[in-house]
Amino acid sequence: MPKGLLTFAFSCEEDKIGILYGSPWMVGKTALVLQKWHLNLNMNDSLLAQVPVWVKLPGLPLEYWAESIFSGIESSFGELLLIDPVTTSKRRLTHARFCVGIAHDADMPEEIDIVSKLGMWKQLIEYESIPFACFHCKKVGH
Repeated sequence: MPKGLLTFAFSCEEDKIGILYGSPWMVGKTALVLQKWHLNLNMNDSLLAQVPVWVKLPGLPLEYWAESIFSGIESSFGELLLIDPVTTSKRRLTHARFCVGIAHDADMPEEIDIVSKLGMWKQLIEYESIPFACFHCKKVGH
C-alpha cells in the first residue's frame, strides 16, 4: 500500500455511509479524505478524483424538494453521492442538504438556477467542510 493510504472495511452499510460521506475528517492538522473503492483504482495515484462535500440550499421552496431536482442540481457540482435523510423526510425545512463528489479543481458556484416544469428558481449555495487542496499540486491534505 502506498504511503499515506489506508483501507477500511465495514460490516454495516449504515456505518460505512456515515463515515464515508462525513469526511473530510481532521486528524490533528491533517485532512483525512475518504474515497469509495472502485474497480481498477490506482493505489499509486494519490490525487483524488473527487472529494465529498456537503451542500446546503437555504430557503429552497418545498415544491423543489424532490430527488429528481437534486439529481439535476448535481451537474452544477459533481456526482450526487447522498441526500441527507432529514432532507428526504422533510423533517427540517430551513434548508435542503446533500453530499456531492466535487473534483479538486472544480468551480464551486455561490448560486445556481434551478429549472424545472415549475419554472426557474435562483438558489443560494452554502458549502460545509470544504477540504483544503494545495493550489500548486492539487493534492488534498498537506
